[in-house]
Amino acid sequence: MRAFTLIELLISMFIMVVIIAGIYIALSAAQVTWDSGSGMLDLQQSLRPAIEGMTRELRRSSPSLVTVSGLDAEIIEFSVPGSSNSISYYILDSQLIREHPSDTTRVLANDVNNLSFCCVGGSDCFDCANASIVQVEAGVAKSVKGRSLRQFDLINEVSLRNE
Repeated sequence: MRAFTLIELLISMFIMVVIIAGIYIALSAAQVTWDSGSGMLDLQQSLRPAIEGMTRELRRSSPSLVTVSGLDAEIIEFSVPGSSNSISYYILDSQLIREHPSDTTRVLANDVNNLSFCCVGGSDCFDCANASIVQVEAGVAKSVKGRSLRQFDLINEVSLRNE
């Protein structure tokens, strides 16, 4: 009867360790990719409904009822027909805030790092009286499981009602 030699056992163990290490590296890479994709999905799912709700409300307003303010046009205030209170959207501490009525706030999204509005058709982004479209740009950013920062930007153009 012939048995395995020590060299044959060591070689087979080395090959097994290399195979297991390769599998581990592949699974680790897959986990990083999964976490990254999951983080991007979370960012998208937090921002989209907030912006969709904002654009739905803004669509009901007319150009004369819209005001864009702030240093970088990051605050919008508007009224909708049939309502005496204005609606405001702005960023506070990386949160997208909806204020309606005055001093009643609601957080719509977290990790927001960019929000800007531009009245297209006016003399500049702040001139909404002559604009028929308001461009809304928002961005969210987040580190996923301590890894690289993920960024998601969303740009919507909203057609305002005729007066």
